[in-house]
Amino acid sequence: MARPRESSLLRRVVRENKAAAYLAFGTAFLAAFAQVALPALTGRAIDVATGAAQGSISAIAWLMVGLALLTYALSWMRRWSSGLLATNSQHWVRLGLLKTLHRLDGPGQDDIVTGQIVSRSITDLNQFHMVLGSAPMFVTRALQLLATIVVMLTMDVRLTLLSLALMPLILWEANRSRTALYAATWVNQQTAADLASHVEQTVSGVRVVKAFGREDREIDRLDELGRYLYAVK
Repeated sequence: MARPRESSLLRRVVRENKAAAYLAFGTAFLAAFAQVALPALTGRAIDVATGAAQGSISAIAWLMVGLALLTYALSWMRRWSSGLLATNSQHWVRLGLLKTLHRLDGPGQDDIVTGQIVSRSITDLNQFHMVLGSAPMFVTRALQLLATIVVMLTMDVRLTLLSLALMPLILWEANRSRTALYAATWVNQQTAADLASHVEQTVSGVRVVKAFGREDREIDRLDELGRYLYAVK
């Protein structure tokens, strides 16, 4: 059931930030094809220079300059709009989290472990920001790869297949390492949450700790959690 909720969250975020989302992914599409067209123009200029094709080298050169400026403008717009999308979406999710916490009743608020909420919310919101911020870049690279493969296939099929021979192995290794990476990320989040919980509980109960002379024990516990967190990272 977790996957549909994640998909629903992404759809709601995009609906709440339509302008930034359309601008980010639209410029990502255009930037991908602009970057692929530049090597094609370079090849065309070489053909004209060697006499293999007819045309004007100066016209092609000016076209390459214009295309490079267009690529720069599209890349800048994509970075700006993706940052705007990620920041606005992160703020929207943060407000939703706060509203959810405020809707809890008394017993529900008593069951909250403050350190867990603070640590995990910060980590998840930062990862959410990173995913949305890098998604347009991923779209650009994916489209650029597909367009490059299409161009290579039109030139020489055998050389294209040879250059792509290792791609299945790379995809398999990436998929295999995803499980271990997910587990390591989860342990890292849990350890950071434990440390934050200990600090929050110790600070909140500082009078109790001092009254019972437990300062050394709490300091040792903090040192232990900090060392474990450092080892996990």
